Formats: sequence, structure tokens, C-alpha cells
Amino acid sequence: MDFRRIEIFVEVVKKGTFSRAAESLFLAQPTVSSHMAHLEKEVGSPLFERRGRKVVLTPAGEKFFPFAQDIINLKEKTLEQLAKFQTDAKGRIELASSSTPGNYLLPRVLKNFNKENPNINFSLNITQSHKAREMVRNYECDLGITGEGELGKELDQFCFYQDKMVGIVPQGHKWEGEKIRIEDLKKEPLIIPKPGSATREIFCNELKTKGYSMEDFFCYLEVNSLEGIKNHVREGLGFGFVSGVAVKDGEGLGTFFLSELDFIRKFFVVYNRRRVFPAWVDSFLAFLRKGEFSIV
Repeated sequence: MDFRRIEIFVEVVKKGTFSRAAESLFLAQPTVSSHMAHLEKEVGSPLFERRGRKVVLTPAGEKFFPFAQDIINLKEKTLEQLAKFQTDAKGRIELASSSTPGNYLLPRVLKNFNKENPNINFSLNITQSHKAREMVRNYECDLGITGEGELGKELDQFCFYQDKMVGIVPQGHKWEGEKIRIEDLKKEPLIIPKPGSATREIFCNELKTKGYSMEDFFCYLEVNSLEGIKNHVREGLGFGFVSGVAVKDGEGLGTFFLSELDFIRKFFVVYNRRRVFPAWVDSFLAFLRKGEFSIV
């Protein structure tokens, strides 16, 4: 049954004539008559009885009219609810994040976002960058927060934060606050993430630009936890490299830099191009794109 014909039927009943209904609907009168003829054929019974220029409902028309009104009202209510759904700042966002942004960057980002959007809540799965991208690809979460990596054709991304990687040593170490040469690092034990870590990949790639490889260093410990790296460095077991956002005052750690290298690390919001997001996810995406949040 054609929905438009039901709307025209209700308007004819309200106006009392085909001509007035046509005028209010901005249609030609023959068009209204044609639609009503098709509707009567669909329901299998005449709906109107002509009395001069006016039309009145037949018994079948009287039976049909309240159902037609209900259909029109349901349409309006449905559209109203859908419009509210698309503008309502209330809902849940599923995130998958690699460890550094998930543990150290997102808490500060979400704190800023929450000030204007207290009714939006989150679920956060902290995993490796490639797994986070895979979860986005497979519709297991809404957004991924990761470092650089292969996307594939289904995914897209944008950079929402840039950070400097810093060397870390125990607080009070002779390197604290200094610029150190790469050659000096070869004399000290290195504590580094295990293979698969974006931090390790950036560190290794930058060293290659200066003609160095991991074999040039004494890797005392490989660990799959950023907090593990920090804890072992804090105990004086070696030095490490982490994102600057992961180092806070009062942690018993000092930072240093390399004179020959400037480690810049980018963090990305990864999303599936095929997804159609509700309003609350779109609002979070817009917030991240603007980058108007404080990390300090």
C-alpha cells in the first residue's frame, strides 16, 4: 500500500473535497482523484461517496480512516525519534587502543570531552595496534586509537595528536635533562618493548636512519609492558625510550634526548569507512579532529 496515497486520503477527509485537498498538497485535482482511485482498488472497496462538490466517507472509508491516521501519526513519531537519535548526545562508544594512548593519552582526552558530553560513556579495550585496527575492520568496536601501521582498504585514519619520544633514566641520573649521543647509549643496558610494539618500531627505524641497528646495543631486557619498562628503569637496571605523554612528574624518572635524532610519534584515530555512526560517535570524532583538548 502506497504511503503517499494514505496521506492524500487523510487530507481529503480533512478538507472535504478533492480540490481543497489538492490545493493544500500542491497537487493537481486529477492527480488526487487518480491516487484515491488506486487506493480504493487496493483496499477493495469505495472509500468516498460524492455529494455534490463534497465527498463523505463510505462505511468502509469510516473504518479505514482511523487506521490511516494511526499510520500517519506513527510515521511522524518515527521520524521524530530518528531525528532525536541523530542529535541526542547520549550513547556508548566502543574503543580499541594500543597501550600508550589507551593508558596515558585517552584519560586526559576523555576528561576534556566529558565536560561538554557527560551523557556519553565509553568501553575501552587496550591491546596492540594491529589488533585494534583489526577490531575496527571487523566491526568489533567503533574507533581505534593507535600509532602508525598498515590500514587496508576498509579503514581510514587521521592524526589527532603528535608526541615526542623521550629517553628515560632513574631520577638524578647524569643523563637527566641532557642531550646524549647515540654512541653513548651503546655503553649502557637498554630496556625495550618486545617485537610488535609501535614504540620499538619507531625507535629501530629512527636508528636505521643513522646507520645503527639493535645489534649495536646491549638489550638487557625485552618486556611487553610500558609500565614494566618504566619500573625497571626506575630501579636503575637500564635506560629506555617511551612516549613523552607516558612520563609524569613525581614518578622517580628523569628524561633525556638524543642529539642526532628527534623522535616524533603520531597517534591516529582509525575508523571503518563503511560504518554509519550515530550522533554521539560523530561528536567524539569531531572533537578529536579539532584537537582542542589539553594533555598537560
